Amino acid sequence: MDIRFTDKKLEKISLDETMMLAHVKSKGVQDPAKAVFRIQLALTHIDAADTMHEIPEMFRPHPLVVDLYGHYGLDITKSHRMILRPDHDDQPDFKWENTRNITRVEITQLCFDYHGKKEKKI
Repeated sequence: MDIRFTDKKLEKISLDETMMLAHVKSKGVQDPAKAVFRIQLALTHIDAADTMHEIPEMFRPHPLVVDLYGHYGLDITKSHRMILRPDHDDQPDFKWENTRNITRVEITQLCFDYHGKKEKKI
């Protein structure tokens, strides 16, 4: 698949193992070395795949909801996910729900924990 990153900083982190380790540690991951390995492995699989459908089940690719509707999560750790979205903005009738259609992605987060978010009561 074609891979793009939300910004240059995220792309730079994805290419530098030392920066990635520091990034993962800043996210509070229990086993940072394992998380870095899984991120690198996920990036390799995404790059090698022709479509999102071909990403191995070991990453449990799954569509996200609410604030991240239209994005997919890939398991990096028990609670941290790589977040990506289909990058087919040039195709107005594109159906993102069918993973066989997704050939380009934009990675928005390498290691993100969206669990345990609580709404603030007003």
